[in-house]
Amino acid sequence: MNELINTILERRSVREYQPKPVDRGQLFFLVQAGDFAPSAMNQQGRKIVALSSRARIDEMLAAGGIEGDPYYGAETAIVVFADKDCIAPAEGASLSLENMMLAAHAMGLGSCWIHAVTRIFTTEAGKELQKNWGVPENFFAVGSIAVGTPAGPLPDPKPRKQGVVTIID
Repeated sequence: MNELINTILERRSVREYQPKPVDRGQLFFLVQAGDFAPSAMNQQGRKIVALSSRARIDEMLAAGGIEGDPYYGAETAIVVFADKDCIAPAEGASLSLENMMLAAHAMGLGSCWIHAVTRIFTTEAGKELQKNWGVPENFFAVGSIAVGTPAGPLPDPKPRKQGVVTIID
């Protein structure tokens, strides 16, 4: 095994965070990892928006009328949008999210995919927020991640479903 394979196998979704934002230097490398994800025909049809304060996360949630905290108390969230005009927009944006989750784990941070964000940017307030963030209207939210320092140990891995993998010679 090598370090990358170990990172993939050890990463877990974290659902409780310490009340502190991600260090600015770490955040830079996280979004860079997302930006370097593959995309169909190298179109790079994504926009990555990092929210580095709880106030910004709460503003986004309010725009979508979302109650509660789908970000599990994280002080940092990263939203990925995809260009509708690209060949495989959701797929490329999803690869960005996965790259950032793996990078977070490699840096000792926790992360969790948060899908609720897709609903936020279908509302009028969400569309206005997207515009204010400089994300063109032909982009749609694919997903986001909560990211931060885990408040406790990583959860144990869930059992893998049987029959998922087939190797054909």
